[in-house]
Amino acid sequence: MRIVSFCPRYLPVLAGGETGAHGIHRALAERGHEVSVVTATQCAERRARRRLDGVEVFHGRIRPAHLRYIEDLRPHALFAQFEQAAPTVRVAMATGLPVVILCHGPYGYTELAEAGLAQAVDLFVFNSTFLLNLANRNVHHVVVSPPVDVDRVRAPEGAAPRYAATLVNLFANKGPHVLYELARRMPRRMFLGVRGGYGGQDERSLPNVDLIDPTPNLGEVYGASRVVLMPSAEESFGMVAVEAQSNGVPVIASDLPSLRESLGTGARFVDREDLDGWEAALRLLDDDRAYADASRRARENAARFDAARDAGDLEVALEATLRRWRWRQRPSLHRLEQERAERVRRVREIVWRAARREPTQAELLGLVDGTHSVAELERLAPQLVAPSA
Repeated sequence: MRIVSFCPRYLPVLAGGETGAHGIHRALAERGHEVSVVTATQCAERRARRRLDGVEVFHGRIRPAHLRYIEDLRPHALFAQFEQAAPTVRVAMATGLPVVILCHGPYGYTELAEAGLAQAVDLFVFNSTFLLNLANRNVHHVVVSPPVDVDRVRAPEGAAPRYAATLVNLFANKGPHVLYELARRMPRRMFLGVRGGYGGQDERSLPNVDLIDPTPNLGEVYGASRVVLMPSAEESFGMVAVEAQSNGVPVIASDLPSLRESLGTGARFVDREDLDGWEAALRLLDDDRAYADASRRARENAARFDAARDAGDLEVALEATLRRWRWRQRPSLHRLEQERAERVRRVREIVWRAARREPTQAELLGLVDGTHSVAELERLAPQLVAPSA
């Protein structure tokens, strides 16, 4: 299957949606599909085209170049994400191609529904059941957890945690105020804040808070962290937390349905604005036995995710989508009858003009069921039908 995916942002942008989309593209490429991504994000080498983990990536302008990529690559299906969803659905409607929308947040479906385009989507890929529940279940869908590349985020052997807690992304929605308040209340402990790949970053100068730039080497971040915080106002999955859990790093997270789904029993949940609760949860992990138990549960939760299984589920859903699409392209029997009747009428006209007579039954069947187009019959009729004497 050839897939062209339109993503407004892509790697090297280090954010959950972009990383999750690449994980899906990479998994499909590993299963033998041809995947090409078109993105407005520039790569570090300033190259317009490159291969990334088996995925062909075109860096540059997307709109109004949709049709150019479709004509050049001739895909079997179109993918889209974020603000490229609506334009890609419209292009799919114009070209007759099936379209798949990758939904990373609660807006992927609702924005299309508000634009009256949701029913034109052939398949929605939700990254959690929570996200599916926000949408209309009466659409074709599949739930695929963002693939967690355990090898990419594995902490170095023998890494010694030097930070009491870490927050990845200082965007206001991610709860940096919780990080800074914990640092203020625990002045003798070091904390780490990792700048995010999007949004305004809340950067404050505290003597016991280190701030670092976005990094692809998150394994080193997890190895240096005793606990990972996720005091988000909203999440659809929480990939950073699951990555931390895969390293046995306990997670303290906002009490959100989406995070309870993804983090299971491997995290401790606190109301986002309950700052006393965040402090109590962090101090509870000072006990070695409590920490060991939290670390074990974190690993167990991360282990229940299976990227290969999810990629297989997505592949099955894509194949079903293509079958439905092919079936829609098949003409109905009524339409076939109408087309045949119209061809019979045109053949009778052509023969009459060429030979001044009605075609015999044999001639009629031969010309109707033949391979010549009507235009060719117009030109060849004098040779195909002998004029009457």
